[in-house]
Amino acid sequence: MALILLTVAPTRGVEIEPRGGGGGGGGTTNVWLQPLASESERARRVGRRGEELVYRMELQKVRDMGLTNPELYVVWTSQDEPGADYDIRSIDINGQPRWLEVESTPGVDGRFEWPRREFEKALRERDRYELWRVYRVADKELVAKCFTNPARMLGARQITLELGMLRANIEKLD
Repeated sequence: MALILLTVAPTRGVEIEPRGGGGGGGGTTNVWLQPLASESERARRVGRRGEELVYRMELQKVRDMGLTNPELYVVWTSQDEPGADYDIRSIDINGQPRWLEVESTPGVDGRFEWPRREFEKALRERDRYELWRVYRVADKELVAKCFTNPARMLGARQITLELGMLRANIEKLD
C-alpha cells in the first residue's frame, strides 16, 4: 500500500469575493442536469477518501490525548448514515463533542455543495463545528484545512454562499 501523506495547512482568514451572476459569457446557467451514474460514483469515492483520512487523523488526535480506545470517541457517522448532518463526531481535550464535516476535491478550489441540514448543524453548533476541506484528494500528498465555526466566517466574508433561491417563512398573522 502506498504511503499517503495528509498535511494540515493553516487557514488564512482571507475574504472571499462573491461570484458574479449572469452577465457576459462563461457565467452559470439555471439549468440543472442530473449527474451521470459514473459522476456520482466518482464523487462518492472522492468524498469517502477525504473522510477516511480525516477520520484516521482524528483517531490519532484522540490517542495523543491519552485515550486508549479512540474508536469509542471518534465516530465516522456518515459511513453508516449517509444522510447525517455531519460526517464525523469527535471530542475536544475536555471531552466535549465536536462535529466534523469533510468536503473533498481532487483539485484546489474552495467550492462545494453544502446541504441545508449540514449548514443548519454548523449554525447550531458554532465553535463545536469544523468544516474540513481536503484538497488534491487523488494525490499521494493531500492537503487539508480546518475551518472552525464557518457560521462566524459568514459575517467576516471568509465564506460565501451561492443561493439560487432564498425562501423564508416567519410567523403568520393570527
